[in-house]
Amino acid sequence: MKFIDAGRTLWRGTTNFWYADGSRYGAATAFYAIFSLAPILVIAVSIVALMLEADPAREGVVGQFAKVVGAQGAEAVDALLARPENDTERGILAAVIAAITLIIGATGVFSELRDALNRMIDARPRKENVVLAFVRVRVVAFSLVLALGFLALSSLLVSSALEAMSERLAPAFGAWLILFKFASITISLGAVTLVCAAIYRWLPDERLPWRALLSGAAVSAILFSLGKWGIGVYLGGSSTTSAYGAAGSFVVLIIWVYFTAQAFLLGASIASAFAGRTPAPGDIVVVEPTSSPEPSR
Repeated sequence: MKFIDAGRTLWRGTTNFWYADGSRYGAATAFYAIFSLAPILVIAVSIVALMLEADPAREGVVGQFAKVVGAQGAEAVDALLARPENDTERGILAAVIAAITLIIGATGVFSELRDALNRMIDARPRKENVVLAFVRVRVVAFSLVLALGFLALSSLLVSSALEAMSERLAPAFGAWLILFKFASITISLGAVTLVCAAIYRWLPDERLPWRALLSGAAVSAILFSLGKWGIGVYLGGSSTTSAYGAAGSFVVLIIWVYFTAQAFLLGASIASAFAGRTPAPGDIVVVEPTSSPEPSR
């Protein structure tokens, strides 16, 4: 019975995604994300470089993208990080100006994402001062960017450790390599689920319960993994990159960002359904009056 109820809730969240123009909001979020991607990557590489050298940190982040969007998409990421304005080895004044620019650029997408999440969970915007609202969104967004950077560092270190252990133990424990791969996939799904749930929790103007948020975030994490596999299959039998020539690597990256935005907002809509915030299409919503009407004379 619980599985049937969960299935109905998933369906209700999915249908609400379409009725709430989730596809359009996802496209708008992806558009902003494309322009914020380079600053976010630079911040992530800078955080990873706190424990590693700059070049290995950059190679590690690019390598993680290669696992998601393939070699062509990773080339686009590497090209973004190689741009002169993203070089961290500069003077103090230039570094400060670059840092401010990176913060504004990296947090820009979260402003659009907040509006999209408010739409998906049917949240009412807070009534607050415009300046305070701007500062609050930017502070929360920058905190999430830092969290993404530390997540990239953790993912890189854990993946490297698991790969090193699997290579070292392969001659003696070949059959156990499946467990290491399963552990790597589980850790990756868990990390993505926690990050999505944190964004669902702190970015919108209203907060949903953690249990519902984790349910929707888990759906998004699974969709991310399926999308990663699907994009790999598509690129393997498609001539997309050759059709667009030198811009093919960026086309692959744009496709991945678009799919990620759609899956992310779908997870938010499903989380809203699990929280009981989303009525199913066709349901009759009864609103009780706040006060009883006076009898007519």
